[in-house]
Amino acid sequence: MRDPDQSGLCAKAWIIDPEKYAAGDPRLNVFVGGWLIKGEKPDPEDTRKVAEATLKAIGLSPAMVGLDRIPPPASVFHPIWDTWLLQSCSLKEEPGVDPPKLHYPEAEFEIMILSGDPTHGPYDPDDMRRFRFLEPPDLAKQVHNVTAEQVRQLMGSMVRAICAGLMSPDSDYRSRWEGSIDHTLEHYRAGIHDPQ
Repeated sequence: MRDPDQSGLCAKAWIIDPEKYAAGDPRLNVFVGGWLIKGEKPDPEDTRKVAEATLKAIGLSPAMVGLDRIPPPASVFHPIWDTWLLQSCSLKEEPGVDPPKLHYPEAEFEIMILSGDPTHGPYDPDDMRRFRFLEPPDLAKQVHNVTAEQVRQLMGSMVRAICAGLMSPDSDYRSRWEGSIDHTLEHYRAGIHDPQ
């Protein structure tokens, strides 16, 4: 696998090449951009220390709960899976593609975070046709009054936040993502700051 395009303490991420991803499949003509995100595996010793301290604080010993038999988590973001797809697509109607399901009439783009099915991985950012995701999506946010380039820039900001550990791709963060996306796009529209 090629080197990541973005990395940080908590994750690595690769840009998905739209030409490779959508080649030959008219259903993917609506693809605006995407990233494959792989959460880092936490240090087993750190995980053990945190678990022991938590158990001690509530009056239990590691032996009482079988701490030595609990497998380490798959990533810092989730105990079972470690891979997510962050993608966006246009909600305009395209020939050969089912009509989009709009959450509201003005919606122009959808930004999604999808957990990769761990039984089908590992995944390669240059071979995303074999990506299988779990349902429901971790995030499915429709937006309007922005350009495709602004959506791509927004996704880059999302990836930087995930890699740094400031946000998680997991569904537990859905409401935080929705609010953050709304506020960021308001700033884009108002010219408060340009997408970076």
